[in-house]
Amino acid sequence: MPHTGAVPALQSYSYVFGPLLVACLLGALVVVLRWSHTRGGSLVRPVATTGHPGQYGLLVPVDAPASRRQRRCRRGCTRSE
Repeated sequence: MPHTGAVPALQSYSYVFGPLLVACLLGALVVVLRWSHTRGGSLVRPVATTGHPGQYGLLVPVDAPASRRQRRCRRGCTRSE
């Protein structure tokens, strides 16, 4: 049984929509790639800096090692656990 129904088409402008769609997708790709490869603004946060003690409110240091030797010892002790 032969198929004799109409083939769906967008009238005489259907030949424009394919290249137009490709051009839009290519333009979007160019914009995304330019944005992702530009120098300057980064999505990665900068290195945190330490503020003065008045900025921390109720957060206070509980214990601070007095010397470099104590820091190394504590660091080693926590890593070996």
